[in-house]
Amino acid sequence: MTDTNTTRSPSDTKGIDIRQALDILSARGDHAGPLRDGPQCGCCEKPPNFASLGQTIQLVDSDNNEHSKTADLQEMEDLKKKVSEERAKRRNEMEEKLGSLNKEELIKCFFEAQEQRVQTYRLYDQGLDRILETGQIHEYPSLCTETTATFSVLSDSINNIRKVLLEKLEQTSVAELITQLQDKERTKLNLTAALHLERIRIHNQQASDDRITKLLMEGAASLRAQMRENIEEINEIMDELRCSLMDE
Repeated sequence: MTDTNTTRSPSDTKGIDIRQALDILSARGDHAGPLRDGPQCGCCEKPPNFASLGQTIQLVDSDNNEHSKTADLQEMEDLKKKVSEERAKRRNEMEEKLGSLNKEELIKCFFEAQEQRVQTYRLYDQGLDRILETGQIHEYPSLCTETTATFSVLSDSINNIRKVLLEKLEQTSVAELITQLQDKERTKLNLTAALHLERIRIHNQQASDDRITKLLMEGAASLRAQMRENIEEINEIMDELRCSLMDE
């Protein structure tokens, strides 16, 4: 790939955003055909307890009595601020450490982080499998929180590697490929979360209306097809990165 004078900044790929996953699910086609019974058919209903989930890690239990709500809210804000400050400090320390590495060492760190990201997806899927097998659906938000924390660290690492490659080593083409990869990883994460929610819906509907279950199964199949295409695009970018490094 030919170097350019400018490169796009990477999009935020730090963690699971359930709201975006729900947006994917709500983007189904209009209700029509013999299987669809209108807006109340249930296939577009948002699963319970997911409205407030996102990339923000829940720091305190929200189930408190009225008397302590104000104090708890202030404590939560204080903790959020502390976490934000610690994360900024970690990012600066990481950038300083990465800044001392040469190109080969940075690329090695990048591939290691990407491999860890693949492993995190595997653990995320296995976690949902276990939850569905045991029926402990209430554990899914906790799984999302743990997965988000891991993705946050990996995304920060990759973004910092990209920054050093671009600003210090002037590896514009490599930095651009990493930016493209981060964009595709964001899409993959949203599709994965959407598929998880669809699988939870299927699990909850299995003893209910077969028509709704069929619609949900079709939705899950569509998401899997989108994910296969997305993974192919990610693999193509990774191949481009390897080829670019071999050509130099």
